[in-house]
Amino acid sequence: MLSNFFMKTLRLRPSEYDVLKKSFDNIYGYFVFNLRDADEFLACIQKWGLQLKLKEEDLPLKHRDNKDVKFYVPTSRLEALEQVFDVVSMIYLDQEVEDIELQLATLFAEAMDFDGHVVGDLLKAIVTAPHDGISRSEARAELELLLHDFDKK
Repeated sequence: MLSNFFMKTLRLRPSEYDVLKKSFDNIYGYFVFNLRDADEFLACIQKWGLQLKLKEEDLPLKHRDNKDVKFYVPTSRLEALEQVFDVVSMIYLDQEVEDIELQLATLFAEAMDFDGHVVGDLLKAIVTAPHDGISRSEARAELELLLHDFDKK
């Protein structure tokens, strides 16, 4: 179970954390199979892992045996968009947005067969949601509506 501090900091329910962790594992898989030599991207993933309060042995390391790491493109467009949403959410965990994080998220979005602009659109939705009185759960629930807009472009 997650600590109260962790739940308040990330404003996540345990089920939301599990979904976010699944997306974290998949972007790490994407890194291992596509960007293995890009240390700056690994640093982003490690940072997100620390912010998610992963155990040290679960943090991705370049020298660790990666044979159990997998990357998959979801079969549904909605699940793919949900994973991109989760990765963009990880960017904003510390309420700071770094260019390298946006680059990694854009590459991941493109691997999920979305245009790169989807990252900026989702980031805007995540950043403005609290000011609009929308919870993370509500913002995530609206992804199906956004998916239709993204597919029209």
